[in-house]
Amino acid sequence: MQNMMTRIREDMPVYDSTGTRIGVVKAVHFGDEDLERPGAETQTAQKPQVRGNTFVDKFAEALTLGNDVPEELRKRLERFGYFRVGTGLLVSDRYASADQIAKVDVDRVDLTATMDELIKT
Repeated sequence: MQNMMTRIREDMPVYDSTGTRIGVVKAVHFGDEDLERPGAETQTAQKPQVRGNTFVDKFAEALTLGNDVPEELRKRLERFGYFRVGTGLLVSDRYASADQIAKVDVDRVDLTATMDELIKT
């Protein structure tokens, strides 16, 4: 799974299991699969430094999981990786976990789940 996560880039189109385009990749969080050293390899793509109530703050907040995500699920996502799917103005963004990736091509990400099965923000 981790290898597929490293091939995901921002603004790549994302398609659900029905073949419907559901949005584009907005942020990627690479997980930590090293059970011997938890947290050693966890990183977030292009994570800015937080400086206060600024644009940078808002961007940093957009990269993190929402507070309504249950703790157990949050830990699993942070451990194995996830990415945020921007779905547009009228629909809430979604989070897809690394194990929901069917394949990553040069120009798209295909999922094993439908949009409704993804975590809402």
